[in-house]
Amino acid sequence: MRERGRGSATAGAGRHRVRSYLMSLDVAAEGNAGFRVRTGSLEALAQPRTVALSTSLAERLQVEVGELATLFVQMPGGKRNAVDVEVVALLERAGVLGESAGLLVSNAMLRELYGFRPDSASVIQLLCGDGTELEPLAGTLRGALQKAGYEVLPPAHEAYGDKLGPLLREGWAGQKLDVSTWEDEAAFLDFVGQGLGLLLVLVGAVVFGVVVVGLFVSLNVSVRERTREIGTLRAMGMQRRSLVAAFMLEGLLVGWAASLVGAGMAAGLGVLLRDVLPVPDALSTLFFSGTLPLAPTLGHVVAAVLLVTLGAGLASIVPAFRAASLPPRSAMESL
Repeated sequence: MRERGRGSATAGAGRHRVRSYLMSLDVAAEGNAGFRVRTGSLEALAQPRTVALSTSLAERLQVEVGELATLFVQMPGGKRNAVDVEVVALLERAGVLGESAGLLVSNAMLRELYGFRPDSASVIQLLCGDGTELEPLAGTLRGALQKAGYEVLPPAHEAYGDKLGPLLREGWAGQKLDVSTWEDEAAFLDFVGQGLGLLLVLVGAVVFGVVVVGLFVSLNVSVRERTREIGTLRAMGMQRRSLVAAFMLEGLLVGWAASLVGAGMAAGLGVLLRDVLPVPDALSTLFFSGTLPLAPTLGHVVAAVLLVTLGAGLASIVPAFRAASLPPRSAMESL
């Protein structure tokens, strides 16, 4: 269990103003929490009135480590608050710490900004083990909180920002609790996953088409060049069924061997180039990484080999039946 915080603030430095989502953490308990620091020290967030900025936000504000900035927030009840803070770290732009979320402060700093009590918390995160059923656990927590007398928001597969907008427009006052899973928080990335899935299908279809057409042409040429051998085999008593099986087996072996070598080389390159190839800033937010997240697995290799081998088998059907249809006299006619 760990305490985190969320909010939104306007960061100002000189004449520059940027609106951004704000996150907080307990630096003493979590250390750098997995963030990649470009310059400065994330541990310095334990000092009062400090902030860490994403590199994109720092560029827009034109500030560096050691310089001052001002955070403006709207407190509960409509009042506004402004606090001067020192920039103690610049963090690599990746994932949620990107274009729209670039402010990272301590939990104590978040409470000071919003005027919360010292014993209050914005977010409590529960870290679950692998294989934990999230939805049943979330339902259990909602029921327990409601039984304890708290007002709990209904379950919604939406990110924090999507839930916050409608709540701010409502006229109620007080406190409502929300229970959400990491899948809910990442709901805004669903379209990215769907897009990458469609792209994978498209690339697979193109590869499948190239394999089928290429092997179809090459096997047709092979049949034409081996007319004499085919006619001789037929004259010696080889059945058409056996000839079809021989050519289809040849196509399958060619596809299997080529796909195995290609998939092995691609997987090796993926391992070597992991965390090496940089991605444009616009894509780093989607990939949650500043480098291309290449992660080949055994399942990917097996799927590629099966796909190409299947294409090779389909491409060899027509040439195989064409070879089997040649009469034995073709051997004599081709001399």
